[in-house]
Amino acid sequence: METFFAPPQMIRGERVFLDREEAWHAYRVLRLKKGGEIRVVDGRGNAYRVIIRKLTSERLEGEIADDNQVDNEPKVDLSLAFAPPKGRRAEILVEKGTELGAKAFYPLVTEHTIVQPSTSKIERWRKIAQQAMKQSERSFWPLVAEPQTFDQLLEEAYRYDRLFICCLHPRARRLEVKKSGVGAILLAVGPEGGFSLSEVERARERGFYPLSLGERRLRSETATIAALTILFHRLGEI
Repeated sequence: METFFAPPQMIRGERVFLDREEAWHAYRVLRLKKGGEIRVVDGRGNAYRVIIRKLTSERLEGEIADDNQVDNEPKVDLSLAFAPPKGRRAEILVEKGTELGAKAFYPLVTEHTIVQPSTSKIERWRKIAQQAMKQSERSFWPLVAEPQTFDQLLEEAYRYDRLFICCLHPRARRLEVKKSGVGAILLAVGPEGGFSLSEVERARERGFYPLSLGERRLRSETATIAALTILFHRLGEI
């Protein structure tokens, strides 16, 4: 069953309305027909089985047949703060992070950050997160926030129960985390040159656990995917 997105305001009672882009994909690409069934998610964690009642290349109207769809969302509330890598690698990072289960992405401006994401780039990452949400059959559309500085990240760290920073610091250790009662998690991954020693020390003072991903130097998007996979596996989500 194909998954489509409809914002909450487009779900009215038992009726669901998809916008032009989603309708075009259903009509022109997938060749769906009236009476067919689709899965619709609202980006807020809700999923519905919907029967198509009207369909053109401009508009899809459906009727909710079941609002108790299987919840594929991870139980773990994990946010990712990352210094955007060059080129399309940031897109891969957002796509794979969404597939794995990240709830939010916070682009970081650090001492070694090279890429300064534009408004259009942030919007593109949000669209990629939406597409990855549908592809992975999630129902929650992860937040892609506006860029923030490393100091701003530290100021907001109190909102999380567990804090991890990937780094090559001498005191960085392999992951140790229990499955139960973990709470909200914030994972920070640095730029191509890594976090500076000063940034790591300030993060440690705020309660960040220096996380080692081994002796080999990884690209930032590789480190991100590896760290997310390890965390979700240790917490029973993979």
